[in-house]
Amino acid sequence: RRPDRGGIPGPEREWPEESARRVNAFADIVAPAGKPLFWIGMPVMRPEKFHRRVQRVNTIYRAEMAIRPNAHFIDIWRLLADDSGAYADRLDLDGEPGGKKVRVRAGDGIHLNIAGAQQVEPHVRAVVLGVLTGEAATDLAVA
Repeated sequence: RRPDRGGIPGPEREWPEESARRVNAFADIVAPAGKPLFWIGMPVMRPEKFHRRVQRVNTIYRAEMAIRPNAHFIDIWRLLADDSGAYADRLDLDGEPGGKKVRVRAGDGIHLNIAGAQQVEPHVRAVVLGVLTGEAATDLAVA
């Protein structure tokens, strides 16, 4: 945090570079010397100011993981979005046409509820196990 401003706000010109620096400083601590690192991207969010910021930080996370040895960005955006990639409070999780929609987000439009976490967990687990066992797909993003 910057003591004079309380943080690094998104619109400032130096914000992307500072965010990348912080991502790498954290990554150096949790996965030193090329140890495996799995960075889970942020999900789509309802509040517009967070939605735009999350898109920017996911771009930074993805880029920084792409240049780190043995680092992997796991994209969860589409797992919690509607068919057009937009925010959705509720999703049809059973895949049946006209199926019952289940609430996957907390009321704030930012956090996941238990059903949302359960939607994300199998994908994250599959990516992590695939990489660690050498059976990883070449594209870790959700189509």
